Amino acid sequence: VETQPTVGLRYNSTGLERGPAVSSLLGSYFHPLRPGKDGLQLTVLTMSGEGGGLALPGVGAVSTSMMSNAWVVDYGRRVAPQWTVGLSILGHERTGLSLTPALGPALFDLQARASYGARLGIAYEWQPGDFLGLLWNTSREKVSTSGAMASAPGETHADSTQIALGVSHHFTPQLLAALEYQSGRMSTAN
Repeated sequence: VETQPTVGLRYNSTGLERGPAVSSLLGSYFHPLRPGKDGLQLTVLTMSGEGGGLALPGVGAVSTSMMSNAWVVDYGRRVAPQWTVGLSILGHERTGLSLTPALGPALFDLQARASYGARLGIAYEWQPGDFLGLLWNTSREKVSTSGAMASAPGETHADSTQIALGVSHHFTPQLLAALEYQSGRMSTAN
């Protein structure tokens, strides 16, 4: 756990040959509550993309538009010299995707908003800088779809649960190996 406040900022921009130009901004602020013992982090992500270049058979050129915004609050605590636990709460998440032809209404429109999201984790530092970790994640989103390409237009709730197990090891100061296993389940209900 860090002992000083830290700020991180990352900007990404990608231009796809056939599809939208995508840009994202990720920012985070960490504040130690008790330096070296526990702390809070706020993470904010915004992503958007628009553009053409996608051609669908029988339709022609389609414009693609996508967006995602989220913010998360994380709490981490060192409970023993080699053990750290953490809790993440999804404060807000909104996602959208739209495919629109040159003329007419959107062929596909998806809007999703998280109802809740939480993550619990534990990490064991088995050697300095090398970790074994376990993560459990759960969330629920309200999803609405419309348009001619939507298989089931309307609103639904999507519940997901995920578990992940990972291990990392430094073979040299510049060579880090990591192995991760994930398993998840998603269900939907109207």
